Amino acid sequence: MTTKQYLAALKKLGLTPYARVTAKVLGLSPRQCKRLATGSSPIPGPVDRLLWVLCEHGVPAAWLDD
Repeated sequence: MTTKQYLAALKKLGLTPYARVTAKVLGLSPRQCKRLATGSSPIPGPVDRLLWVLCEHGVPAAWLDD
């Protein structure tokens, strides 16, 4: 997954790259989400697969609660 695809998947899910909820949904730190969004770190395979599943089925509402 490229950075552009990562950002497009987040947009499709209604998530923003620098939001805490995005980090929570992906199981990452906010700092790591920033690195992925800027392209300074490659998108890990598990994050790629998780985003694919979420794009197909949606984000469970319980994951969005803060």
